[in-house]
Amino acid sequence: MNNSFDECVRELLSFGFDIVEIEDNIGNSLEDNEKIIDIINSYNFELQWKFNKRNLCNNISDKKIFERIGNLLKINRNKIVLEVEEKFSSEIFDRNINWKLISLLTSTFSQKYFVFDTSIEPQQIRLISKLGERVNLGLVDLFQVGLIEWTRRKYYSKLEIPSTENTMSIHKNILGGPSAKFIYFMIKSYHPIDQTELVRVTELPRRTIQASLNDLKRQGLISESLDPNDGRKKIYDLIPTSF
Repeated sequence: MNNSFDECVRELLSFGFDIVEIEDNIGNSLEDNEKIIDIINSYNFELQWKFNKRNLCNNISDKKIFERIGNLLKINRNKIVLEVEEKFSSEIFDRNINWKLISLLTSTFSQKYFVFDTSIEPQQIRLISKLGERVNLGLVDLFQVGLIEWTRRKYYSKLEIPSTENTMSIHKNILGGPSAKFIYFMIKSYHPIDQTELVRVTELPRRTIQASLNDLKRQGLISESLDPNDGRKKIYDLIPTSF
């Protein structure tokens, strides 16, 4: 705070940035955060506060987090980023998601003030399913934009949400366009699955799905077999791969 923050913001402005994200720290008092907000506002920046227990202190209670967020929103209606980190056990909401805290925050304050940072696709889908299509998500993988957009448009509660424990991140070495990666993700999430069901849940043209399936088979990522209950159908499953 020794005037270095003001200089940093000026330099960011000269580079053309217009959003600043700051992690809230347990060592910061309300007065410290008010100074930060005043400096940000003086340069017409948009401010986003990021929360994770790693910076706030792992044993901080949900009540304390709620109070800190409430105080910040009273000072200035900025975006609040709630972060999930795969490599740490110090998340605001863990891999199972702390719905109690999220429900309290979104019911007390408008949901529009919150951004949920998670790179785990099933969690992103759960957040859309629980909070609706207008939920703000961060850390969406470029290749998952189509999936997230599709999920926002669908009544997703009719589908079984893939579990976090059983669903790995998308294979990074898939060749082909976004549709092939999308189809791979759907097979990974709902395997085994037949082509008719893929058409229904993705709403992609059958020709696009068939081309994607052929690409994935050539790469040895999926298997194709006859449905034992209906010889006219083919079903698709994953072939175990090493990463």
